[in-house]
Amino acid sequence: MRRLSPLLLLPLTLLLACDADEDGLSNADEKELGTDPDLADTDGDGLSDGQEVNDLGTDPLSLDSDADGYLDQEEVAVGSDPADAASVIYTGSWPYNADKDEMGAPDLGGSLQVGDTFPRFSLTDQHGQSVDVYDFFGQGVPVIVDISAMWCGPCNALADMVATGEDEYGFSNEWGHIKEHLDAGAMRWITILGENKMGNEMTLSAAEKWEDDHPRADIPILFEEGAKTTAYALLADAWPTVYLVDADGTILSRPGSTDSAFYKALDAADAWSPAE
Repeated sequence: MRRLSPLLLLPLTLLLACDADEDGLSNADEKELGTDPDLADTDGDGLSDGQEVNDLGTDPLSLDSDADGYLDQEEVAVGSDPADAASVIYTGSWPYNADKDEMGAPDLGGSLQVGDTFPRFSLTDQHGQSVDVYDFFGQGVPVIVDISAMWCGPCNALADMVATGEDEYGFSNEWGHIKEHLDAGAMRWITILGENKMGNEMTLSAAEKWEDDHPRADIPILFEEGAKTTAYALLADAWPTVYLVDADGTILSRPGSTDSAFYKALDAADAWSPAE
């Protein structure tokens, strides 16, 4: 006579109390929640179902429980609350690159050439937060890095070009596709301001003024508090200096040494196609 497995003899209530995937939730709880009792991390966000329900108060079926644009795992990693939409990594909703430490991090210094990896540094944004520029890389789209000064006419015209599509220098007619790329989310733009309207060091209020004058919510206005070192280190020959950087941090185009080549990066950005 064939003997029945002892497991088959267990009461149903005891079976439901089991934690098959050892994630801290009973099978009965997982059935009620709709999670997979055989999978410790149902939504695949790097947080176990039990951790999400018991410790974090997040949804084990959602990668972004509070729908604030940042993944639960990313928020946990930086100390933000993944269950509170008001608690975010960046007030400006800038992207976050969880793999930035794997990209290498060359320091500022020396002449940046096409094919070089863009240097890594952190600056203050118009919300008063420290922003790591490498969070803008690794997002699958190229990045325009614009180094400008508030007193500079062409710098203001570039900001108008991407904010409104109209500017007094006619840049919008020359490089109008760039705004189209930005509007479509196929390209990002970072502005680094090195000097205020008087040619002096930038302040938070000056960065806020620049954003008011050239409103575009998806562009960070970065500056170095108490110094102009970063902006000057990135400048080629004059304000503005513009780099086009690939999603992996590789410089695709930089200014040339002549007037006709100074805006090479903008020419390359305007001609760039998302299909490339």
